Amino acid sequence: MPFDADTKLKGHMSEIKAQLHYLETGWEVFTPLTNTSRADFVIINKTSGECKKVQVKTVQDNIVDGVTYRQCRLVPTGGTYQEHEVNLFFFVHLQTGDMWEAIWEDVVHLTSINVGRADGLGKKPKNSDILNRVSEVQH
Repeated sequence: MPFDADTKLKGHMSEIKAQLHYLETGWEVFTPLTNTSRADFVIINKTSGECKKVQVKTVQDNIVDGVTYRQCRLVPTGGTYQEHEVNLFFFVHLQTGDMWEAIWEDVVHLTSINVGRADGLGKKPKNSDILNRVSEVQH
């Protein structure tokens, strides 16, 4: 997998990983026909009919004082996401395949999120309690 890919390609790769996760866990996945939607895709539960608008974020490695933190920004160019636009965030770390999800209400007040250190050491990130870790889907 080319990890030196540009930002747009990494975003598409993360979206595909997220879509596969939902397809393999019993959801239907619908993508917008235009690029004006704030949601990357919509999922509908085949059993309950529950519908969610999903925004996918790619988690990046950021090195601070020699320590690698896994983080991503949450505020896009168009401003903060509104609840009617997106109600579920899905986070993907492409290098490891780790994935998390969080509901809109828990992240709307944040500008970025830290999912932890690459080495797994140190204190638990302050916002990590809002994240639901999703097991990587094996193909």
